[in-house]
Amino acid sequence: MSAMALMRRCRVNAALTIQLFSQIFHLLNMWIFNRLVCGPDNRYCCRRWGSRIQLRLRHVEQWAEKQGLELAADCHLSRVLQATFLLQAPKYTADQLATLSSTCFKLNSMQLAALLRRYWRAPNEPEVPPELVENVVRVAESVADELIRADGREVRKFGFKFDGLFNLLYLYF
Repeated sequence: MSAMALMRRCRVNAALTIQLFSQIFHLLNMWIFNRLVCGPDNRYCCRRWGSRIQLRLRHVEQWAEKQGLELAADCHLSRVLQATFLLQAPKYTADQLATLSSTCFKLNSMQLAALLRRYWRAPNEPEVPPELVENVVRVAESVADELIRADGREVRKFGFKFDGLFNLLYLYF
């Protein structure tokens, strides 16, 4: 029996189920993203791993959709999905990077800079020009970072802390 079937059978409150899986999606997002941005090496910060991670997260999204949790999955997995899109997309001209910075709107300037600077290119790929990376970072500072500050939040490289699930479990059990 699946976890969702068991929760339905035991008549667990739907709001609690959504909160629980929202926290699980947030944990997945946080762990994968932090691994990409600040892992011990750059090996996951490449086109190939971007594609692999995105494919695996698509399976999670499909499962969430079947369970009625698609909004929670979309909300909490969006940053890592945008990061995987960034890793896979072409990023060698100013136009390509401008398109990426508008597509990857959930990523702040520090996160974009970390992903682009840590990017591990394949042998047949051209290098991402450092001056283009700096331009993208400046645009993100003036757009994404200002939106984050307007919400009263701080701009952080890692962007994620995780403490909610344990507090949630403590409150309900």
